[in-house]
Amino acid sequence: MLAEISAIFLLLRISDAATPEVLSCLRLEKSPLESPHSRVVHVEEDRPAYLHCSVPENTNHMVAWSRASDAALLIAGTETFTSDSRFQISIREADYVLIIRQSLPKDSGCYLCEVNTEPDSIIVPVYLNVSRKEPIVPQLMPKKPGKLLANMHGNEVVLNCTFSLDGGGGDEEVHWQKDDKIIDLNNTQKYVWKVKREAGILVHEVVIRGASDADDGEYACVRGRQKATQIVHVNLKAEAQTSRSFERRLTQAISFVSLGFLFV
Repeated sequence: MLAEISAIFLLLRISDAATPEVLSCLRLEKSPLESPHSRVVHVEEDRPAYLHCSVPENTNHMVAWSRASDAALLIAGTETFTSDSRFQISIREADYVLIIRQSLPKDSGCYLCEVNTEPDSIIVPVYLNVSRKEPIVPQLMPKKPGKLLANMHGNEVVLNCTFSLDGGGGDEEVHWQKDDKIIDLNNTQKYVWKVKREAGILVHEVVIRGASDADDGEYACVRGRQKATQIVHVNLKAEAQTSRSFERRLTQAISFVSLGFLFV
């Protein structure tokens, strides 16, 4: 029997063999039979556990399974003596299998299979180790990136930042940056801003008053993990040329209308 236990230990992981509970359980063995099944069973929480017990063939001996920790009789023959419906018995020729459906960590411990042979009963110990299930970490759905648009209106730059409100987080504050530095929107002489929500969309608008070359740079609006950026280049000459061109076309149109009245 000692040789058999030694052989079993070789099949165990070193950590298992060093566990006092496992060693204490396996020392309870009193069986002349060599079992092809492991004396230490590892299962994950909520998985079924199968504890095997080999008995002499072609005999009518009574076989019983008990729990060593509290000496509770679980099954004798085909009868169940526990109110826990997870415990079942499966008899396969000379193999009496104790089945524990949906194993729990509290089920870990030593189980004894006893066969009432003469002159001494056969005792087959099996140690069950139920490991806790690894928690499933929910994967966060990536939020849609924001969109930042910039336009010139006269000597003002209008920045429109749009965020999707999908996935919650509607109360997250929007921060504005210029070249990775926070913009002080409390400076109302320089900035005017407003916010509006519509159909799952958050629109954050900032107007830069009296825009000049000093306002050139990379602007960003940040909301939680969402971020949108835009390069802004203030071109007052182009805006002035556009304004003069518009005034010139307007003057030409007025002159044309005036001439028309002269010939009526």
